[in-house]
Amino acid sequence: MPGPTQNSASDADQAEFRALREGESSIAAAALDEQMAGEADTFADGFGLKVPDWEAQQVGVTEITGKTIRVVESRLAILGEELYPFTVNRSSLKYKPSENGVYEYLLATSEAAAYPERQHRELLRHFERLVRDLLKSYLGNDAVGVRVGWPSESLAKALVSDAPPTGGIYRRIAWMKGKCDFSDDEWTFDPGKHIEVVRRKAKDARIDVVVRRPLFDQRPGGMTLIAQCGCGKHDVDESSRKHTELSDNWLEFFFGRTSTPRPQKVFATSQHVVNETDLYLKQKENEQLVLDRVRLVKMAQLHPEAVEGHIDKIKALTSRITDLG
Repeated sequence: MPGPTQNSASDADQAEFRALREGESSIAAAALDEQMAGEADTFADGFGLKVPDWEAQQVGVTEITGKTIRVVESRLAILGEELYPFTVNRSSLKYKPSENGVYEYLLATSEAAAYPERQHRELLRHFERLVRDLLKSYLGNDAVGVRVGWPSESLAKALVSDAPPTGGIYRRIAWMKGKCDFSDDEWTFDPGKHIEVVRRKAKDARIDVVVRRPLFDQRPGGMTLIAQCGCGKHDVDESSRKHTELSDNWLEFFFGRTSTPRPQKVFATSQHVVNETDLYLKQKENEQLVLDRVRLVKMAQLHPEAVEGHIDKIKALTSRITDLG
């Protein structure tokens, strides 16, 4: 049987989300939902079976169920029983709350990405804040970082928090430079009539989070991470190019100079990138780190200080999505 795909990951998410909301769920029931959506027919067609439609559909349901179970088993294998907040019994899941709520929040954020309503956007914005603090802890205790992603908040809020100010890209980058203590020669803009048009329309230069660990002598240099976040199902599927948007070519086009040395790029997602070859290619193609759901959950375990101030907020945001049912 071919390996699981990102569709298989989405099927696993639906089974987990139902268990999160109702206490337990059946993976086979999630497969039946996909049969109603036509996915089981697609699987069955791939086998070219000369059998009645109902039997071909059953083959498709079995295929979907098997791949979904393999995704669940891979999550359990990577995270272990301590971090994976579900008990697995054959093809059923039973929810057992995690201590910090990070896995549940990332699952809910993946679900929220499918909702256009304004009240669900806060999960996506807070995801960027959580990524910022995890990256700060990853670099070390003296790292500094900000969220610069769109949408921004008011200047008054920005002055008392890590929220970027409203206004054009020049104001936002100047604010970021000050917060992260970059030198005047870093993150500069080359002049040009046509690039000015692009910059005036830009919201966040495709950069959602900037984290920097300076060196120890107050001179230019240090380790800089810049992250782009994408939490939607189609941000990570096999056809997506989202992970390539924050490229070196884009940075050279948009800025005159970035940090010295060049920043390390990160693509962060609340989704689970299932296929290891796909994960490798996404990192190799854009020379970046990919932090998906299971990696972020592991980071949260290794750096509890980064999550401590988020726990109440992310649990409240998770409830906002689970209460929809």
